[in-house]
Amino acid sequence: MFNKLIKLLFLFGIILTTSNCSTGSSGETVLGRPGSPMWFMSASQETIDDYLSQKCSRYGYTRGTSQFADCMRDLDKSARNRASKNFDKGINDLKNIGKPTFYGNSGNSNTNVNTPQNTGVTNCSYDSEFVSGYNKICSYNCRGSLSTLTIGQYQQCPSYLR
Repeated sequence: MFNKLIKLLFLFGIILTTSNCSTGSSGETVLGRPGSPMWFMSASQETIDDYLSQKCSRYGYTRGTSQFADCMRDLDKSARNRASKNFDKGINDLKNIGKPTFYGNSGNSNTNVNTPQNTGVTNCSYDSEFVSGYNKICSYNCRGSLSTLTIGQYQQCPSYLR
């Protein structure tokens, strides 16, 4: 529970430092770009309606028509769905920070290391590493094929992969 709270506070901090802040139609402070998850959470319904009506007007619909109302409804629904998916993806990405991520296809569902497709287990020797964000990318030489392993930035790359 405490870890989830820390992750959410971290996400909120990132959003605040990287988002655009603006003033909504009714004078409220709105976080994020229009259509983003934070924007939908912080904007008043009046601000959301103004934004959507401007988009529908740009699409050529006339205010007061049923087509305009349909446009507003469809845009609101699709934008909220997209914002919800983006928010959920951000939360899932936070949950996976520091967890190993394996790249490649081993042909064996029990292993997550990219090894040549011949028979037997291949030992892959450590080649190099670099840090990318909160992760460390470890590179391995597997009989001439490149394999990578993503681990937490402060973890040590294993000497060999099997």
